[in-house]
Amino acid sequence: MSANSPGYPDVKRIKTLRLYGGSMAYVLMISLMVSGLFSAFWLMQSHQQQFLSKVLGEERAYANLISGLNLFCISEKKGDSWRTALFESPSDSAAMVLEPWGLYRLAICSGRSGQQRVQKMALLGQAPGGYFAKSLFLADHRQPLCLAGDSHLGGELFLPGGNFKTASVLGKGFTGKKLPRGPVYNSFLKKAETHIPNLHSLQKAFSFSQKPAVYSLRDWRLRQPWDNQAFEQQLDGKLLIEACEISGKCSFAASENIEISADAKLDMVQLFAKHIYIKSGFHGRIQAFASQSIRLDSGVILNYPSVLMLMPGKEGGEISLGKSCEIVGGIGVESPPEAGSTLVKIDEGSHVQGHVWGMDKLDLRARISGCVITENFILQTAGGHFHNHLRDASIDFRELPAGFAMPFLQRDAALRPVGWLGEERMTNNE
Repeated sequence: MSANSPGYPDVKRIKTLRLYGGSMAYVLMISLMVSGLFSAFWLMQSHQQQFLSKVLGEERAYANLISGLNLFCISEKKGDSWRTALFESPSDSAAMVLEPWGLYRLAICSGRSGQQRVQKMALLGQAPGGYFAKSLFLADHRQPLCLAGDSHLGGELFLPGGNFKTASVLGKGFTGKKLPRGPVYNSFLKKAETHIPNLHSLQKAFSFSQKPAVYSLRDWRLRQPWDNQAFEQQLDGKLLIEACEISGKCSFAASENIEISADAKLDMVQLFAKHIYIKSGFHGRIQAFASQSIRLDSGVILNYPSVLMLMPGKEGGEISLGKSCEIVGGIGVESPPEAGSTLVKIDEGSHVQGHVWGMDKLDLRARISGCVITENFILQTAGGHFHNHLRDASIDFRELPAGFAMPFLQRDAALRPVGWLGEERMTNNE
């Protein structure tokens, strides 16, 4: 009996839904679009996760590099290479490889976190200690220190007899604002010794065959990466450096003179010669080593970390700074017992921030924000020579910035970073 037969209620016919070809295509297209969007989203999430993982890994590796450098500087074991695990983790570590650069040390620093590894180059110095952390050490030759003019001594002092006195030089007495108030100790039977680990290699740089000639580096453009071998030039004769730009791991040696013009741009370069002459107006960062003389005209500026060091023979030698020079780093003399007399002259208006050490005689009329270690003071005037007299000079170690890294002059001293190499800005200690 059918549904429409008499006796059954009237039931409406249910129509079957049919999708034609065009409708099926729309459904399929929408499904593919949704699937593609989900796939693209998943792919973007995956790439973003990998990118973040790499960035975070590099950041952690860099943090490990910094931690490793700080640990190395305070560690007792300091060889030419060093490695340590960090945070008791097998995937985190740091390592150092060291080599000398003048009176400082280059450190190739690396940090690792998992598969990520980063590397940077740093320059290291030493934390001042012992006599190098005092304002003045004047050797005792039974001649007291006399203060005249506008002189100032601050901080801890080591003086002959543990005392000082005021004096008059050519009619000018002591006019300083105050006399030394810090601790004053006796320097009797004491000697401030230096220890330079790579002294022999520095001395070898003065070995030449004598073939006089004149060379010029005019219009040179050279930037040597710190992770490469050093660019070295050893010339027999005289070297003129003018109108050039040289930076990085570069070393120049001349058997006679090196003359540096004001328009030369030198950054972190090493120089070796019998005589080194820097003309007025030069501004840069150098380490200069001479066997007979170093002379700076007035107004020369040598930024941190710069060094002027005399390494004399039997004939002795001299370092001379003109008026209004600025040096941040160190000025010193390293001479064997058989060497002749050495003199360092620092003229009025000049300012040295760092260490002045090792000379037989020091003619000082400038400001030293740091440490002075000398055998004698000498004041040369038109009216004569005055032994162990200071006139219009200032010495105060307390003016040295905290964290200042001095050259390598001490045995077993704590290390300090000077700054990163290969970057325009370094640690500012001015």
